[in-house]
Amino acid sequence: MIDAVFVLQLLAFGFTLWLGLYLLARDIHKPGLRYAGLGLVTYALGLAFVVLAKYVPALLETTVHWRLLPVMLPSVFWMAATWHLMYEVAPVTGISGRMAIDLILLFLVILLATTLNGVVAQGLLLLGPVLFLVLSLMKIRQAFRDPLPRQPIIILLVATVFFLLGMGLLLLPLEWLSSELVLLAISFDLILLGFGLGSLDAYEEGTRLLPDALRSLLATVLVVLPFGAQVLLVMLLLGDVSFAFPLLLFSLTATAIVVETFSSPVQAALDKVIFADRPAIQQERQVLRSVNAALPRRQEAARFLLMDENEFARLTRRALSHFNDLEKLAASPLTQLPAITVRLGQKRKPDNTLERTHELKALLAESILKLKPYSDKDFDSTEAWRYYNALYFPYVRGLKPYSVPAAYNDLDDTAQTALEWIQTQVPERTLYNWQTTAARLVAQHLREVEQITLER
Repeated sequence: MIDAVFVLQLLAFGFTLWLGLYLLARDIHKPGLRYAGLGLVTYALGLAFVVLAKYVPALLETTVHWRLLPVMLPSVFWMAATWHLMYEVAPVTGISGRMAIDLILLFLVILLATTLNGVVAQGLLLLGPVLFLVLSLMKIRQAFRDPLPRQPIIILLVATVFFLLGMGLLLLPLEWLSSELVLLAISFDLILLGFGLGSLDAYEEGTRLLPDALRSLLATVLVVLPFGAQVLLVMLLLGDVSFAFPLLLFSLTATAIVVETFSSPVQAALDKVIFADRPAIQQERQVLRSVNAALPRRQEAARFLLMDENEFARLTRRALSHFNDLEKLAASPLTQLPAITVRLGQKRKPDNTLERTHELKALLAESILKLKPYSDKDFDSTEAWRYYNALYFPYVRGLKPYSVPAAYNDLDDTAQTALEWIQTQVPERTLYNWQTTAARLVAQHLREVEQITLER
């Protein structure tokens, strides 16, 4: 029989799965978003397992040991996500990622060990999540010292405390409190985590979160609701609550959410099949999808000359890091620079998002070229060239010296020499520091261009 708890569990499953996938789709390369998304996804999958286990006697017997799964893995990802509260363009060493994988494997071993020695395993399970969430609280406390928006940090702090309390209630269940209700309450904590980290990412990128998230959520609901409602209606009419129908309902909901959330990659894959012999159409459709995805995230026009110098430099640094990513560059607030409006008018180009993005890219490239020392050379490794080299070759030329593998067969002699020099003589952190300083110089040039534009 379908009851209110089952409906709430289905809603919690769908919403947490959507939010986790949305954060991954927003930018899976950012550690904070990636771990927050994985935490929400693993919670949703664990919740589905616990719900479906009630309909299978063999699984129901193991639920005592596995009912902690929806919160064990999210607690690991929670710690990893809060460890990256502020996204950096700086390279990540990968230590936290490897540590998270090791901890996940450890938890799986402990969970399996509950069948052999439940008392010892329960004790270990009590210590693990508490330790990770305490470390998360310490990291959040440190975040208050950074120039970050206070509201998302407070949300993360409150959510972590309640997550810790909820996990305690789940690990030490009380007779008067259902573990199912505790799991549902924990879903709210995870949702707050996703919202908090998503808000911090939007702040760092200079974009908006809610309009884009609400558009994605509404589109997902419109896809899931018609199909899910049909399965629920059949279950009500037949009075059948056997394993098959709940499994069909959860799997159908998950499939619809995945397809809708990752609709852009799905369409790109279809284009490669359908337009395999027409690469120009593939590229044009990808450009249109990128601009369409960027529009809901873009901030309204700002008064750039009144903006704090550090804020403007941060936005410039972020735009430079997205130099070759059309979708992210189109969402940059710098596309609204008045200087770009003037340049479009002078070139008699239409004033739209795509043209503004291309013009911003051209303006950034010109600013980078201003850093080049006066010389007949195209490359040099002296100190005077460091800032130009740090921006021009990785961004304008698109070189990725530290990627694996970083092999280029079509480079000219200048780019090849620069690539080898960076790989052998410039550590990753050093290059990042040079790029940060160079970005401030570019930001200063952009502000001067703005000043000249407004004075005309």
